Amino acid sequence: MLNIVLLGILFILIAICIVVKSKHRIILTSLFILIGMYFGFVWGFGDSIIVKWQTQNILHAKKQSIAKYCNQKDLRYFISHKNNQLKHMTDNQGSRHIFYYCGEYGSKSIGIRGKINMNGINILFPKYKIDKIYVN
Repeated sequence: MLNIVLLGILFILIAICIVVKSKHRIILTSLFILIGMYFGFVWGFGDSIIVKWQTQNILHAKKQSIAKYCNQKDLRYFISHKNNQLKHMTDNQGSRHIFYYCGEYGSKSIGIRGKINMNGINILFPKYKIDKIYVN
């Protein structure tokens, strides 16, 4: 439903760009390009980048902060590999309001699970909340 509405808005902007005089056409075309780039980023890359940043921040935080997201065995692994970076993130393997990503952290694969809030204004830029991080 949202995709249809957004495509409709983009087509209306294209029509306005064609009809409007040349002075305003540049402004509207620029606006159209910026809106298109924003939605392209959000739909294409936004979710994995946001989850990766959140995960990196959690894994580089203090021990008490990391412990909220994992069990003791995984906590020891994350503490001992604190200087590593999260690499090779997959795309979202979850569905609807649940997300699941895998990535490489140190020498092991880790899973990142959480919830997506897409209510209200968050439908334009969904909020991702990590619930659990664990070593696979």
